[in-house]
Amino acid sequence: MTSSRRTQMLDAAVDILAWQGSRALTHRAIDRRLSLPLGSAANYFQTRDALLRGIAERVIELDFASFGPIPEERVGRVFVAESIAAMILQWMEPPSLTRQRARHELLLHSVRDADLRAEFQRVRKEFLIFAARALDAGGCLTPHEHAP
Repeated sequence: MTSSRRTQMLDAAVDILAWQGSRALTHRAIDRRLSLPLGSAANYFQTRDALLRGIAERVIELDFASFGPIPEERVGRVFVAESIAAMILQWMEPPSLTRQRARHELLLHSVRDADLRAEFQRVRKEFLIFAARALDAGGCLTPHEHAP
């Protein structure tokens, strides 16, 4: 199995978690979804916690990929506002909506999982850096203050 197989498993897991909930998310459900021999997903993710962290990593990876590059030059407030609005609207439609639903399930898990919670806190810091850069490109005079 290749790393693309791992990505396929994570994408299937995101979908299961988003639309069927946490109880439906099992290694077997992933194997069945992808028509793989039973035990295949467990070879990549030995525990449920490992699977949940893998899903979080995949959701985060797709989130950052959806942002696109920040322009190097000043682009103005209107451009930044329109870009953010378009991104939010995109997130409310499939397939991004699936990712958002999975994220909410993961956030619920992070209440009791310190490692998962730490991962979301780390990503929040990265997102704030990204948001500050976008606000700066839009001409905001205090981007780090407004990013949160």
